[in-house]
Amino acid sequence: LAAWVSVASVPDTCMATFSARPAMRIKDMLPAGVSAKDAVRNTVKSGGVTLLTSPNACGKSTVLKSVGAAVVMAQTLGMARAQGMHFQPFAHIESVIVLHDDVGKASLYQMELERTCRIVEQVASGERTLLLIDELFNTTNHHEGTAAAYGLVKYLSTCENATAFISTHLHGLETLVDDKTCGGMHMTCA
Repeated sequence: LAAWVSVASVPDTCMATFSARPAMRIKDMLPAGVSAKDAVRNTVKSGGVTLLTSPNACGKSTVLKSVGAAVVMAQTLGMARAQGMHFQPFAHIESVIVLHDDVGKASLYQMELERTCRIVEQVASGERTLLLIDELFNTTNHHEGTAAAYGLVKYLSTCENATAFISTHLHGLETLVDDKTCGGMHMTCA
């Protein structure tokens, strides 16, 4: 109880509200571990797949980590570091922010394929799943990476139990935003 009261007294913390349908909105979310006065706030909305695009070092990975932290805080403590949060809770959270190769056993590309198979299996289980994926298929050539990422995003966009935030530099995926297969969030550097 003391921990809950301590967190609730932190400025810019809101009580999360829960939805009966698969949707998420986090208004003016603060990055995990950054003071409110130094933070760039982001608002995210998703009911399915959202692609995060921007030049390097503009905050895509920070948004992924912040969404993860907000969801974990909201599901455990009922609050988040944001001005407002409304979402349907998740049974499973899959976060792939940094991939490491297994020298002598698997290349980074093989690790990405294994990660993708794990994601597909998890989503196929039917459990409500949050996916936070940083730089999807960036370990292979651009053409094959774009094709593999395109297929995964297309698949995930058909799964009502999945909410995914995927950062990417693969420009071929922008057509999925253009044709409304998934949502998009373009970030700019200040």
